[in-house]
Amino acid sequence: MKTMLTFALFVTMFSVVANIVYCSCLKRCISVTQYESSHEYELNALLDAIKMVESKNGKYLNGKNGEFGPYQMKHIVIDDVNRILGAKIYKYEDAMDEQKSRDICEFYITYWAEKAGMKHDVEAMARIWNGGPKGYKKKSTIKYWNKIKEVLYVND
Repeated sequence: MKTMLTFALFVTMFSVVANIVYCSCLKRCISVTQYESSHEYELNALLDAIKMVESKNGKYLNGKNGEFGPYQMKHIVIDDVNRILGAKIYKYEDAMDEQKSRDICEFYITYWAEKAGMKHDVEAMARIWNGGPKGYKKKSTIKYWNKIKEVLYVND
């Protein structure tokens, strides 16, 4: 997966130096114009890693403590997303749907990461998924992040 991720995220360095930013997750420099698209790749890789860690890529859909679906979410996550959206957009059974559960997870982690000023921080988003809106601050989520890193950087 790392090889595929590396290939997908490879960028050329023909940019003007002023248009270069450092992307910490990828540990490389990329042009500003490519930053948003590289973030999409990072986010998609993170969502895939979360699904792998949480349910072995959808193999185990019922968790030990009431979590369910490929992203192993609890009702409170769906309630929180609906509260933020201002309407009951998602139902609990949507957590069992591959695409809807991915959408819920993506919305939740990006919303809270942005609120924390960590919009493009993959580690913060993973830890938020594990520990809630302030999960990026909790020591208890470091072990989870390490599991996610193992999936993200499988060939490192």
